[in-house]
Amino acid sequence: MKKLLFIFLLLTNTIIYCQDTITVMQYNLLNFGYFTSFCTVNNNNPDSKTLWLKSIVDHYLPDLLSVNEISPNTIYHFKILNEALNTSGRDYYQKAESTNFAGSTIINMLYYNSLKIGLAEQEVIFTTLRDINVYKLFHKSAYLVSGSDTTFFYYITAHFKSGANAANQQLRAEMAEAVISYLEENNISEPVMLGGDLNLYSSSESAWTILTDTNKNCYFNDPLNRVGNWSSNPEFADTHTQSTQTTSGCGAGGGMDDRFDFVLTNSSLTTESYPVNIIPDTYQLPGQDGLRFKGSLIDPPNTSLPAELIDALYNISDHLPVTLKLIVRTPQPNYVPDLFFSEYVEGSGNNKALELFNPTPYPKDLSNYRLERYVNGSVYADTVSLAGTLPSGKTYVVVIDKRDPNGSGANTPAHPDLIAVADTFLCPDPTINQMMYFNGNDAIALRTQSGELIDLIGKIGEDPGTGWTDDSLCYPGPYTSLCGAKAWTTNHTLVRKFNVTSGIKTNPPFFDVTQQWDSLPNNTFDSLGLHHCLTQFELPPSWEYVTTMSSHIFTITINTNINLEDQPAAPGLFIGAFFKNGDSIHCAGNVQWFGDQNIAIIVYGDDFLTPEKDGFEINEKITWKILVPSLMKEFDAAATYSSFWPQNNGLFTPNGISEIISLNGKEITNFSLYVSEGWSGVSLPINATWPLLEDIFGLEINNVVVMSDNEHIFYPEQNINQIVEWQEGVGYYIKANLEFLKNIVGFSPSSKTVQLNSGWNIIPVMSFDDIPVSLIDIELGSKLKLIKEVAGTAIYWPEINIQTLEKLSPGKSYFIYLNESGSFSFGE
Repeated sequence: MKKLLFIFLLLTNTIIYCQDTITVMQYNLLNFGYFTSFCTVNNNNPDSKTLWLKSIVDHYLPDLLSVNEISPNTIYHFKILNEALNTSGRDYYQKAESTNFAGSTIINMLYYNSLKIGLAEQEVIFTTLRDINVYKLFHKSAYLVSGSDTTFFYYITAHFKSGANAANQQLRAEMAEAVISYLEENNISEPVMLGGDLNLYSSSESAWTILTDTNKNCYFNDPLNRVGNWSSNPEFADTHTQSTQTTSGCGAGGGMDDRFDFVLTNSSLTTESYPVNIIPDTYQLPGQDGLRFKGSLIDPPNTSLPAELIDALYNISDHLPVTLKLIVRTPQPNYVPDLFFSEYVEGSGNNKALELFNPTPYPKDLSNYRLERYVNGSVYADTVSLAGTLPSGKTYVVVIDKRDPNGSGANTPAHPDLIAVADTFLCPDPTINQMMYFNGNDAIALRTQSGELIDLIGKIGEDPGTGWTDDSLCYPGPYTSLCGAKAWTTNHTLVRKFNVTSGIKTNPPFFDVTQQWDSLPNNTFDSLGLHHCLTQFELPPSWEYVTTMSSHIFTITINTNINLEDQPAAPGLFIGAFFKNGDSIHCAGNVQWFGDQNIAIIVYGDDFLTPEKDGFEINEKITWKILVPSLMKEFDAAATYSSFWPQNNGLFTPNGISEIISLNGKEITNFSLYVSEGWSGVSLPINATWPLLEDIFGLEINNVVVMSDNEHIFYPEQNINQIVEWQEGVGYYIKANLEFLKNIVGFSPSSKTVQLNSGWNIIPVMSFDDIPVSLIDIELGSKLKLIKEVAGTAIYWPEINIQTLEKLSPGKSYFIYLNESGSFSFGE
């Protein structure tokens, strides 16, 4: 066994998937670049085969492409890489190192989408016939630091000995045994695929028995679950992968009658506890429609794929490829990493309770936690361990164990309403454990059994008097009752605020109870048993989206500036990408932002196989929105992008990567734009959410004769379309056949200052109110010569005292002449 190790370096903000799909393709390319007396340059031309392979790649976009029967000459390895894979706008495919320790005339090769997949290392299982290549791969994730991607899986590429006689079957069995021995000797339990031309005729062959022996620690499954005698058997016609042709030439003839090509999977790929799984019912044989038995791929006519693809599959090889899809689950960072206190009851008598909340996606074993009480400023705690399981999104209410209806004094029972909502009762005897006997001036902690602080109410080591308060100016102790303020933690119920997503992990310098808690009156119990938290927020239906095979990834790092109305946004908001389909608006991906981890939003493109538009078209502009859960309010947002990545123009690019460096949400507003018949000047005081002219005007675009900003022109009659989008802070003159009124949805622009050149300009009105011309005169001074309506007669010309134009009206634009360049601000 030979081993080749690779040292790999990942950019810190490299790729970035939380749940992703990987498309796998296995393909025997039939002597690609290797020539014999029967495989010649004429019937095995690498240039033609590369074009056919390109068509297949363009259609399927495999993330892993394993191939058999490629020449050892690396010229052909790079020909596939550069001319079939890294083309049509793609530049992200990489290849493994070539090996040929067996000295074979044809070898294996692996290509992979480096945006999604990294190659950690590769090994060779040596056989006398040809190398069996083992690739240890990892799925790239932005949620792990550079070089620490740990979602590993294996792909083994093999080309077993061909031939039906006993000697060849024995060689196949030996190669199968080598694969299983390798897996067992290396104790590999991660997901593994075995792909290749295995040349198997039936499931009774020794090689198949060895590969699928469930009595061994390592074995493979057939995703099709179709065992039997595959060769020349019409019952298995839909599984046959060879031969695409009926006449012999470079490849075999005889038509489709053998199942030689496989991608087998180990049990880990169907075990949900592993992060990589095969997606059920995705194992396919492109071009195989079940009607090919003993026939070619093209006769009878094959309509299972577009004609050009059938032609490529027919000509490139005598084998069909095998494809399947994997799902990779790399969860985003758990921004609420653990339990926290969601409610605190310190009522009269023995009405005392604590509520725990589990905001994580997983159930929590409470036996891993303990509660602690630090009495009157002590640093030593009364401790009680918990038990049971707390499901995701649920609460666990702990009540002091005072349930005797006949109890009195220190044993007075808790209120029946409090007893009714309890999940457990603790500390019935204060002589044994006093943890639940807190009185408002005791710090209460939640810790793991190992001592890690998970959450804290109060300050350990501080005696606050009767309790903690809202008095920040108290000199003996801020936020204590030592200056006479009323304690919040005594004779009150406290409920954790909606935007609190994790507990207090360190003992604070002071405990400001108002920061994270809302106060309810004494003996209030009706909010126990249910907690609403930012991380449990349910998005509205308009934010749901469809996942497709086309996606563009936008990274949002801890350095990204997320603002609302130009002010830093609070964590917990949702960021979404939206597109238009006619008059309807649809989401194409969203993510929740907390600001303390690098995250990514996967934005999906349109699925060409569905009749409806379910994602972005190529080069369609992405419209961003922000949803603030605590307000249940949407904001339109403007994004800026890092120039580090080539896709930095805000347009959707399949397999694109972009980094958002700022996102500024603005309140959504409306403006009614009136366009008069004939010539007029128009402008918008807002940034249109959907700035394409066809979205601005809708059907009324048919009434627009011409429109210009003095530099660009929209003149549909002459097929001139230089104005695709309505630009921010720009005025236009327009001619319309008929008057019309359009409601424009948008948000306030980032700037309301208009830059003006020396000479004639078109000035927009960046205001919802009339602007007196005198204000412009004051700000521009001697630079201003005149202002006039675009199509009217009103003029402001101070030099000769003509002032028939008194104001600039919203929605209009005006001609303005300056003696020298200047600027005017419509107010920020």
